[in-house]
Amino acid sequence: MRKVVVLGGGLAGLSAAIYLALKENQVILVEQEPTLGGKASEIVEDGFRFDTGPSVLTMPDVVTGIFQDAGYKCPISFEPLELLSRNIFSSGRVLDVYQDWEKTQEQLDPAEKVSFVQLLKEARKLYVGACETFVFGRAPGILSLFKYAIRYGFRSYPTMKLASLIRSFNPSPDLERIFLRFATYLGANPYLAPAILHNIAWVEFGQGTVFPRGGMYGLVRALEELAVNLRVDIRRSAEVTHLEINKGCISSVVADDQIKCDAVVSSLDIIRTYQLLGWRHRLEQARPSLSGLVVFLAVRGHNPLMSHHTISYPANYRSEFDSIQLGEWPEDPTLYIYLSCRGDSGDAPLGCENWFVMTNAPTVEHSIDEERQTRRVTQLLINRGFLEPEQIIWTKHLGPRHLARMAYRGSIYGNAPDSLLSTLRPNNRVPGISNLALAGGTVFPGGGVPLALLSGKEAARVIEVK
Repeated sequence: MRKVVVLGGGLAGLSAAIYLALKENQVILVEQEPTLGGKASEIVEDGFRFDTGPSVLTMPDVVTGIFQDAGYKCPISFEPLELLSRNIFSSGRVLDVYQDWEKTQEQLDPAEKVSFVQLLKEARKLYVGACETFVFGRAPGILSLFKYAIRYGFRSYPTMKLASLIRSFNPSPDLERIFLRFATYLGANPYLAPAILHNIAWVEFGQGTVFPRGGMYGLVRALEELAVNLRVDIRRSAEVTHLEINKGCISSVVADDQIKCDAVVSSLDIIRTYQLLGWRHRLEQARPSLSGLVVFLAVRGHNPLMSHHTISYPANYRSEFDSIQLGEWPEDPTLYIYLSCRGDSGDAPLGCENWFVMTNAPTVEHSIDEERQTRRVTQLLINRGFLEPEQIIWTKHLGPRHLARMAYRGSIYGNAPDSLLSTLRPNNRVPGISNLALAGGTVFPGGGVPLALLSGKEAARVIEVK
């Protein structure tokens, strides 16, 4: 029986540990925090429960597939969301996007209807072309990339920016912002992002989203329970400080003690993994993706304007990203508001709501005053008419400083995907180390809950074939 150490107890690490245990390896999972989940954690206080990380779940079959592969019934109940997002603009317009396209189109003028359908069809075309190679396949090599380029290369608009592609369908300014925003799902500046990122719109608007009962952290609990059932040895509050190399292999993992091993899967940020090896990675010099600030508000009362997922746009969407590009906090940012209590009433006391409010942010090296920005976000909620000051019971926040414990410089998804090539996450192998595989949002296939889970599965496969 081989001993395999998994670094990091986030979704990718849990996935890798489960698949390795299914192959009868002795698996030790090492997590620096006292709880598992990584970015997908939770806050519970005074009867309020908040997810702290991912808030939108697509592709639930990836989750259920893990349990099926292990011979278990998935314990999580997924509720499809009919209303995918409520979009509120500075003009006062409210535009709801539904899983049912016709319900969305009922709110659009004739020109917008045409643009909306054309943009979705284009997103679907890009997704279908890319998913086999860049989502569900193995980390692509030169041959796979060449085949993709021959078949879909020119149809993926390799030299075009996302904003130019979207504008080619003549959307209204409101529709343009809705579709541009999907680039931020990979931590990209929408005005610098390549056109290929338009495929993300199909995943959410075309395939739909679900709400997992128990919230997003319920996924972590369920996967942790499965890992324990498969006899994964989970070691919490154990920070890895060094990976020892012997003859091109990792021979031991140094944390609170020295763990000798036959192989390692690291679900840590790729730059952190290289640092543990005593090496440097070229991405240290790359421009980082967006960071974020999340403000958690315990709120008294009920706001009927808020949906499960609500986006409030500023008057000048582009200026938000121009500011961040300069390392500055945007004066008037987009507010993404997530109320999990709309899907699970137990997440807030009776007569109250749990408001998760996220804004894009510069990375940690720009000396952000997070407390000041938390007050600014709270004031914006009041200024935009969403809350009255007396409704706010208490606030907390997590920002770039917190993210920097898990991600280099606090960037959510590694390097910024500003070009077609930079959207391709690094390979899940480390040259020169034969028994190490990588997982997580900074390597193939990328960030987001489904891709993180798939990356863990693929990393386990890489270890198994060695």
